[in-house]
Amino acid sequence: GKAEMELALHSPTRVAAVAVLDIAPVTYHPGALRNGIINPLLRLNLSHITCRQDADNLLAESIPDGNTRQFVLSNLVHHGGGWSWRVPLAAIDSNLHHIVAFPNPHTHQRQPYEGASLFVRGGKSDYVVPEHVLAIRGLFPSHELVTLPDAGHWLHVDQPDRLMAAIKSFLGTNL
Repeated sequence: GKAEMELALHSPTRVAAVAVLDIAPVTYHPGALRNGIINPLLRLNLSHITCRQDADNLLAESIPDGNTRQFVLSNLVHHGGGWSWRVPLAAIDSNLHHIVAFPNPHTHQRQPYEGASLFVRGGKSDYVVPEHVLAIRGLFPSHELVTLPDAGHWLHVDQPDRLMAAIKSFLGTNL
């Protein structure tokens, strides 16, 4: 989502429309992501895992939401002698301040993107709160904001059918 927003703002002629999922053009504090997801995954002793359910059970206390656990555990892969993470967790952790930043400090042009834009947020998520809507409005003045009331941050996990319906409706209208 952030890369897509940067592209639209930096090179608007290369973008026909923008659809952003539960993220705003703001800098987020890395603490919640680090403490709630990254650290528990880094602390998980993979040598004690015999099956994916073991990992799920061990993470249940530190990552209480089952959908979130299942989503992050999709990056746990079994190979000949054990388990490993598909993603470089240590690299993500050490670069988290860049990942949560917006705008990109190297972006010089900051003109609003005037094209069609869809922002879909989860009603149970705190990634797009009312004050973030002001930032969206300022950089994407032609935006449409859709809230999926029963979804958290991972819209595609919590409400896949409603998310696809919102995106298809937007694309059908704007492309």
